[in-house]
Order: sequence, then C-alpha cells, then structure tokens
Amino acid sequence: AEPVKPEYTVHFSIDTSKKTGKRFLEVQNITKAFGERTLFTNANFTIQHDEKVAIIGPNGSGKTTLLKIILGQETA
Repeated sequence: AEPVKPEYTVHFSIDTSKKTGKRFLEVQNITKAFGERTLFTNANFTIQHDEKVAIIGPNGSGKTTLLKIILGQETA
C-alpha cells in the first residue's frame, strides 16, 4: 500500500511583531444560527498573546463557521 497523499495544505500566518497589549483576539456576544438550528448564542472569549487554543467538537457543531466569522468570511 502507498502512503496517503494530502489533498491540501493549510498555512496560518499572523504577524505578532506589533503587539499593543496582552489580548490577541477578543470575541464578544456572537450568535450564529442556520434556520432553527442554533450553533452558539452570545459566545464570548479572549485569547491572550502566546496562548495556545484548540477548537474541538463533533462534525456540524460550528467550528469552521466560528473561524469564518472571526476571519470576516461569514456574518454572525
């Protein structure tokens, strides 16, 4: 058997050379629903510089949607 070849690669790059405070990302009161299915309501969190975070959950729970909202690719 041959090793599985990756279908795509993902690269993230965020310039942190211009720190202006301890907060790296702050999310306040975001809500997202598709029809009658609510993914999250009034979500709030803060990520400080140098913190490591993981977004985990079952398929369809809103992980990618949350990231798209943070990146401005989706509306809350």
